[in-house]
Amino acid sequence: MTHNNYEQLYELKRRTMRRVYGMWFMRRVLPGLSLEMGVLALVVLGMQNFLKFGHIINNVLYRVSHHPVGKLGDFWLAAFANTEFITIAMLASGLVFGSLMIRDVVRATVRFRGNLLRPERVT
Repeated sequence: MTHNNYEQLYELKRRTMRRVYGMWFMRRVLPGLSLEMGVLALVVLGMQNFLKFGHIINNVLYRVSHHPVGKLGDFWLAAFANTEFITIAMLASGLVFGSLMIRDVVRATVRFRGNLLRPERVT
């Protein structure tokens, strides 16, 4: 076989494996990620009933513009201490689900990219 045939075979294998790994991602990883995204969306929607994000952003902007930035930690601590338990629980669950989702995405993409970028010679 000539060098050109090896290149064609390698390109064919690379395209075929990209499709195989794409199907693997769709069947194995995507359902779990979709479920996690759904739970995270429900938590965020639930938080909207207890938190007024516009008011929080306005308070933070006011605090930053009228007080030293070092006092922002005191503001967050006081705000967190004076918050209802359900709000803290929803915030914690949102952070947990968000971090789990980021972990799963990183794991899947590292595994997926490792399989795509592995150089192999077609024999």
